[in-house]
Amino acid sequence: MKRISGGILVLGLGFGLAACAAPTAVRTNFDATLDETERQNQYEQNITTYLEDSQRLTALAYGLRRSNGETCGGGAEYGYGFTLANIINFSRSSQETAKRMIPGLGPQPQIIAQAPDGASATGGLKMGDRIMAVAGRDVQSGRWAMDDIKWRLAAAAETGGNVDITVARGDESVTATLAPELVCAAQIRYVAQDPSINAYTDGIDIFVTSGMMNFAQSDDELVQVLAHEMAHRALGHVDSKNASTLGDAGRGLARDFASILGRVNAGGTVSEIKDGVTTWSFTQAFESDADTAALTMLTEAGHDISGAAEFWQRIGAQDPDQVAFALTHPTTEDRILALTALDQ
Repeated sequence: MKRISGGILVLGLGFGLAACAAPTAVRTNFDATLDETERQNQYEQNITTYLEDSQRLTALAYGLRRSNGETCGGGAEYGYGFTLANIINFSRSSQETAKRMIPGLGPQPQIIAQAPDGASATGGLKMGDRIMAVAGRDVQSGRWAMDDIKWRLAAAAETGGNVDITVARGDESVTATLAPELVCAAQIRYVAQDPSINAYTDGIDIFVTSGMMNFAQSDDELVQVLAHEMAHRALGHVDSKNASTLGDAGRGLARDFASILGRVNAGGTVSEIKDGVTTWSFTQAFESDADTAALTMLTEAGHDISGAAEFWQRIGAQDPDQVAFALTHPTTEDRILALTALDQ
């Protein structure tokens, strides 16, 4: 997984199709052409969802991070308001489909999502631009390109002033001068093709599943999730050095819902669940503090917070087997009442 300053963190995605069947199932001999057509349709749907979700997260997260850049705990960094991807972000089986759907997609990172009022958009960069150089120095392509660009952008911004970025736009070479903006250092990682309704932080990054993206009925609801996890990070509720397996835990927490709720440690410390997976479970005190801080962040960013209590009620009402979020973020009647009072 690769970080990109100023946008969500683009994951190394695999859009493969999972195949499973009962032991007694007999496969019908379908026309090979129809099989391939259906496979391509699945790839196209997955890639379309990935692009749409990336755009939604990039715009929401960047606005929230920028509005709180001066005040959020955990440090700040310079951001640009775009998300990059290259051909490496797609599985080999889906790469041809991705190249057909994303013009110019290859080893060079290109902009696939952009905050409409972020530094990259206002500075003249456009969707589809391929990053070729930062501050006059060529950037890498291929597997490590995103890391290379991130560090070059950070280094250029630290020198003060604007940053020149050269891109390939079609057959043209274009250089844009960007004014980097101070944003919260919390990076947002999108977990594609994960149906669990979940979001979590490891103390450094924030992870949002595609299931949570679908569950949040509006941008106002989704940005509440982002702000809540940013608040946990800013308030130091997770010691990242001791939460190294949290990323894996996010996909396995629903296995032991009943036991985990009974073993939340008093200080928000590590709780063990079966299969040896370690995760962080937040206490009600931590949740209350995060709720308050999140509402402040949302207000700073100009978001409507009137539906906060209703959204968390919907989270709490879901089937725990489907909502991993409920395991590490206990939702109680007292918490709902407190949120309602905060909104008054």
